[in-house]
Amino acid sequence: MFTKLPEDFEYYDGEDIMSNFDNIIVEETAKAIKGKKLYSSYPGWNFCGDVWYQDNQWHCDVWCYGSCNDSVSADTLEELKEKICKRNGDK
Repeated sequence: MFTKLPEDFEYYDGEDIMSNFDNIIVEETAKAIKGKKLYSSYPGWNFCGDVWYQDNQWHCDVWCYGSCNDSVSADTLEELKEKICKRNGDK
């Protein structure tokens, strides 16, 4: 299933939700966007993702060189990060 960031969601102007640089998930950002029409960035070495929560799942559109080339969904942010890294590189 290919999801796409809903057009009515707004960018969360806070800390990025995840990072491959220091391998973290920022819980404060997750709490801030979960259940709201907000999304956050997930920067990686080979990609950048837009992450949001909708329909009881976390979703991410994965961008590389200006094109959305993957979309991933999972029940938890840990699962989401693992799937994205497995399919798009862990850096």
